[in-house]
Amino acid sequence: MGGEITWTCLGAGSYQFNLILYRDCNGIEITDPSLNIEVWGHPTVTTITCNLLSSTDLSPSCTQVGGGPIELACGAGMGGGNGAGAVQKFHYQSAPIVLAGTPPATGWAFTYDSFSRNWDLSNIVDPFNYGLTLSARMYVVVGANANPCTDSSPQFEQDPYMLVCAGTEFQYNPSAFDPDNDSLVYSWGVPLDHFLSGSFNPPVNPSPVAFVAGYSNTNPTPNASFAAGNIPATMDTESGVISFLSNTTGNFGHVQKIDSYRNGQLVSTVNREFQMIVIACPGYNNDAPVITPPFSAGTSFEAEFFAGDLVNFNIVISDPELLQDGTPQTVVLNPSGSYFGTNFTNAATGCDYAPCATLSTAPIISGVQGLTTTFNWQTSCDHLLDANGVQQAEVTYYFVLNAQDDYCTVPGRTFETVAIKIKNKEMLAAADLHCADVAGKWRRNFNLGAYHRSFRNFIY
Repeated sequence: MGGEITWTCLGAGSYQFNLILYRDCNGIEITDPSLNIEVWGHPTVTTITCNLLSSTDLSPSCTQVGGGPIELACGAGMGGGNGAGAVQKFHYQSAPIVLAGTPPATGWAFTYDSFSRNWDLSNIVDPFNYGLTLSARMYVVVGANANPCTDSSPQFEQDPYMLVCAGTEFQYNPSAFDPDNDSLVYSWGVPLDHFLSGSFNPPVNPSPVAFVAGYSNTNPTPNASFAAGNIPATMDTESGVISFLSNTTGNFGHVQKIDSYRNGQLVSTVNREFQMIVIACPGYNNDAPVITPPFSAGTSFEAEFFAGDLVNFNIVISDPELLQDGTPQTVVLNPSGSYFGTNFTNAATGCDYAPCATLSTAPIISGVQGLTTTFNWQTSCDHLLDANGVQQAEVTYYFVLNAQDDYCTVPGRTFETVAIKIKNKEMLAAADLHCADVAGKWRRNFNLGAYHRSFRNFIY
């Protein structure tokens, strides 16, 4: 169904690569104990072996009540899924590896390809004829050698959410961040076929897949030409938030591209490919949890603070609804953000520059028909530093709140993004002093000319 390639710069000067694959549990099982990432453009390294680290069932969890709709899950073996939206994540990871030298202007490319794609795709022409290529690029960092390494790629903290009911407004945030505090820019990428021969040289090899008429890589979900009321997918270039509404059912593949910049220079590119599955939900009677905006009297998820300010607010989530048997729903909060402390409760560790942001509740954060937890972050001037340790005028930090109820088969889910902009306090200019007046008793005893003469005589 998709995946991504990322890497981390380790303290010893080597890289560790991660290959993520998403699988439709209703299809062919993945059984490989290891897979290879192909390397393009490096003088000596051509492949990086990644071993299977873990597999995780990403199917949406819910509370199944007697005789009601089922909970989706991945079973063992081929076709082990029990319905659309049963999805599995495979995490492959390399041993530490040194990449000597400096990338060329076109960068070093890293790819993984396989045949074939998910046959259930609705926006791709004959998807069974196409394979899939995942790709990422590492570019030169001016003034630095790749050994020792100087850059980590963007990372993802939220797994892609695949399933939504037709006619439901949906918003998703991947909660991507850059470990080096580089700037991230989001855009729509291009889904690629598998390799036929030769080298990595898109769009020649591998070539883009063909979209069904009315769709494209920048318009991957149905618009109003397919059904009245459809709102095609949009992507926020700064936060990566993807939003859409579809009354048209189907399985819609797309690529989210993330470019990482340092001092205005492109240093890495990561492409994450995944699918949005829209299904009919007859008799569905459930609203997603509501997250109250914490700023501007409950109207905004964005606010500005000066470095050194204390950021403190309550996260209030409500969902006063019932399961099919009349019992109250349970809401679970899955927060993420690169500046949360360890276990969301330790301000001293877990982020680049302490103090880290914390919550008053440790995971699992849940409550019956809602919950409340408190966000706390003592900011400092260190939170304005970029990858080179240079203090910036302002830096925006994103904290993603992913709240889900337990209604089956498609639980209500809400993503909201708290954007906190930390600003540098402006330096105060030195005071420009002027003599504006003379104390009253001096005015009474001297006329102005006499005062000037007396003052001049005093100075001499």
